[in-house]
Amino acid sequence: MKVFLILAPIFVLIGLWLIIYSKRRSRLVKKFGETKGLLYHPRDDGTLEQELNCALVLNAPLGRNFSRIRDIVEDSDIRLFRVTEALDLSFYGIQQNTHSGRIAVSFETQKDWEFFFLAKNAQEIKYILPDDSHQLATDPVFTELKQVIRSNPPPHTLSVTAMRGKFLAYLEPLLTGSEKMGELKYLFDLARMIKST
Repeated sequence: MKVFLILAPIFVLIGLWLIIYSKRRSRLVKKFGETKGLLYHPRDDGTLEQELNCALVLNAPLGRNFSRIRDIVEDSDIRLFRVTEALDLSFYGIQQNTHSGRIAVSFETQKDWEFFFLAKNAQEIKYILPDDSHQLATDPVFTELKQVIRSNPPPHTLSVTAMRGKFLAYLEPLLTGSEKMGELKYLFDLARMIKST
């Protein structure tokens, strides 16, 4: 009984914090969309989730899944949205939470792009796909992408994936939920620059 009296308030506080955090992020994305004059959809009808899970699937021993997509703002080409990502990169020694809330940007891309990397800046890149990073060194598209990142350094670690006709990028702030309007603008502008390359 004593344990319950100690743990119950802790769980209530955590639950309240998660509700506040979710509403804050929802308002942030919605306000960003209004500022940019973008279309807003409160929830995904399942189409975007299916597209991401089909295009950005990782082969074993890696794992990736997208769910709970909401607060989608979009123009004719680019979407920015909240999503829960389950990502397992433990094979590479990269610690990941089992499920992480992300604010991501996505668009349709050329079918032959296939890469996944984490960039702290244009110089410090951790390649996940392809396994052979030398293959990317000679790729003109990837070289141009690095130049875009070098010209616009990310405020936090940047995750970038392009596979099977879909591009996805998001920032990984140290404290999830601490995103600011400038970071959403960074993602959207980055997507525009990369799409035009």
